[in-house]
Parts: sequence; structure tokens; C-alpha cells
Amino acid sequence: MYIIDEKTMDANISIEEVIDAMEQAFLIQYAGDFEQPDRLQYPHGDDVFLLMPCFSAAAFSTKLVSVYPHNRQYGLPATMATLLLNDMKSGEPLALFNGTYVTAIRTGALGGLSAKLLARDDAHSLAVVGAGTQGLFQALAVCAVRPISDIYVYDAAEAALAAYAARLNAKRPDIRVHIAGGPDQAAAAADVIVACSTAKEPLFGDDAALFAGKHIIAVGSYQPHTRELPKTALANAEGIWLDTTYAAAESGDLAIPLAEGWMKAERYQPFCNIVKQGVAAEFRQRQTVFKTVGIGLFDLIAADRIYAKVKERGLGLNIDI
Repeated sequence: MYIIDEKTMDANISIEEVIDAMEQAFLIQYAGDFEQPDRLQYPHGDDVFLLMPCFSAAAFSTKLVSVYPHNRQYGLPATMATLLLNDMKSGEPLALFNGTYVTAIRTGALGGLSAKLLARDDAHSLAVVGAGTQGLFQALAVCAVRPISDIYVYDAAEAALAAYAARLNAKRPDIRVHIAGGPDQAAAAADVIVACSTAKEPLFGDDAALFAGKHIIAVGSYQPHTRELPKTALANAEGIWLDTTYAAAESGDLAIPLAEGWMKAERYQPFCNIVKQGVAAEFRQRQTVFKTVGIGLFDLIAADRIYAKVKERGLGLNIDI
């Protein structure tokens, strides 16, 4: 069994490879060629434990996730995970991954794929609200599919901003990173907007001009009572796509508008539809929203792609347990 740590993946797996893997995952989702039990979500105060299994014809994966929003005070990521990949035919454990890294890069790749299909072709500026690990991978993914030259970043924890800029420029020294004075200032300067925070209330002012003609990637809200986006971000959108249909119940960004009666469920469309069928080019000039909460299928396909490369190149640590 291979032990695949963050260092191995960071040095050898590109965001472009994972974007390609996530495109494959959405095609599998569209065809229904996988089995995925409902994930277990156990809240404990502000903290949440999740168990995310998924099965395909070739392999299955199991991810254990902890989401502890206050971990920054301990110098730890808010989200940490471990992922196990098994052979479907024999059940043999194939690889144990740093699931935190797999989650981060595949979630970033989901946002990047949405920008590839829905953001303006000439988008050159990006707003990132939330300067954690996910903010980094979302930025790297969007930069991989659009000619981004400037990133405007905001985080309520000011100490995180300098570290974010340093990490981003270590990978993309060609990108100019600007520290924004707030979420609205970042959004106003950008062609593409990413929200990846632990906020419980909308991050942005309810100002239609902040979002007009822009692609919005919403990542942070994964519980029914939490939201990052204000009403105008969704109400004025000409397309709202979800990475999984149950996001409408799981994320307050989607569930609260339904409960308040100003949004209809039929406006929420599966993103896998446009991965398979394509989307009209004019949507790239319009206000659009992609909401991700993540599913086990994305972990499975990302892990399988990473495992294949690690095994082929003799990377990682191969042990007999």
C-alpha cells in the first residue's frame, strides 16, 4: 500500500491534471456510473465530522473529514482529512492519502472547471474571500484556465494575508496579489469571484453592481444555516449550477433562498449537465453561480488519478501492512 503525503502530491500533481480528472468525474456523475451512500455528517458545536464513501467499477474510496473552524488559533487547517483508496475487485487497500490535500486540490479544481466553462474568456482579475488553503487552490485553478494577472484577496484574519500572498507567488510569481480592504472591495475589482470562508452570514453587501456579468464560485457554506452570498448574487444570476443536487438542502446559500420563497428549486441545475452537453458561449458574459459542497465521487476520481501517477513513477512510500 502506498502512503501518499502532501509533499509528494504538491511536487508532482498539477492543478491542470486534477481539473481534467474532475471533468471526468462529472461525466461519470452524469452517466450515473458510481454508487455513493449518503455521507454521514455529525455536528459537535461549531465542529463537524464527515464520512464520505464512494464506489466505482474499479475502486472505492473512504474519506474521514473533520471541520474545525477555530483551528487557526492552533496553527492548524480548519479542514483535515484522511482518504483510503481500495481496489474494487479484491478490496485490497491501494493507497492512504493526506485527504486534506486531496480535498483542497480537487475542490479547487471544481472551481477552476466552472470558470473554464462559465467565466469570461478574457477574465484577468480574481477576488478571493478567504485566505486559507482553499483560497489558494481556487486561485491556482482559476489562473490555470483564464489569463488572470491580478488577485484581490481578503480575510477577516489579517495575519493570514501575507502568508497567502507568499504561498501563491511561490507557485505563480507572475500574478500580482493585492490585499483588499473588505469583500466588497475585492469583488468590485474582479471579473471572477471566489467565496471560500467559514462565514455564517453573507460576506458581501447586497449590491447588484458587485456581481453583474461575473462568474461566482461559492465554496464555504456546507450547512443549512450558513451562507456567503447575498440575495442579489443569486437572484440576478442567469444560471446557477450545483456540483450535486443535495447542495440545495445542505448549503444555506441555496436552502435559505428556497425557505424564504424568493428562489425556485428549478433554477438550480446540475453542473454535470453542462460538462456533458456544453453551455452557450453567451453565458460567459453573464452573471453565473457555481456552488460546490463536494461529494465522495470527486475524492475517488482525484485519488485514483493521483495513485496511478504515483505508482507509475515510483513516488510516495510503498509499505506492506
